[in-house]
Amino acid sequence: MIDELKSKLDQIIKPVLDEMGLEIFLFAMNEYRNEITIDLVVDKPAGGITVEECGRLNRRLIQVIDEGGIITTGYTVGVCSPGLDWPLKVQRDFKRAMGRNVMLYLSQPLDGKVQYDGKIVEAGEQNVKIDFNGETKEVPYDVINKGMEIIE
Repeated sequence: MIDELKSKLDQIIKPVLDEMGLEIFLFAMNEYRNEITIDLVVDKPAGGITVEECGRLNRRLIQVIDEGGIITTGYTVGVCSPGLDWPLKVQRDFKRAMGRNVMLYLSQPLDGKVQYDGKIVEAGEQNVKIDFNGETKEVPYDVINKGMEIIE
C-alpha cells in the first residue's frame, strides 16, 4: 500500500516542485499506527533554498494532498534542505556546490592521490573540475567514493 501511495504522491509532488523551481534529493514515506510521514529533501538547482521556501513548499504540498484526497488517514509532511553535510555524488550535487571548497575521496588513485580538496570550478557530464593548489584537476564521477563540502 505504501508503495502505491508513494507513486501517487510522486505524481502530484513533481509539478509543485517544478512550479517552485526546486529539485528533489530524497523522498521517503513511512507508516506507523495509521499515521503517514512524508519526508522530502529539496533544493534549488544551484543550491541556496531558504527556510521560508521550505515552509512554503510544505504548506503547498499539504494543500495539494488534501485537495486530491489521496491520503485518508493522518499524515505529516516534512521538508528540509540537503544541508552542508549532504554527500556530493552526482553532477547536480556538484553543480549545487559550484564555487565552494570540497573534499573528494576517490576509489582509485588519480595522479597518485586518493584524496583531493579544492574549489569546484565546473561540474560537467562525466566529471567535476576542481582548483587544487592552483591547478585544475578533472575527476570522473565514477571514481568519487564520497565528496563533501568543506565548512570553514
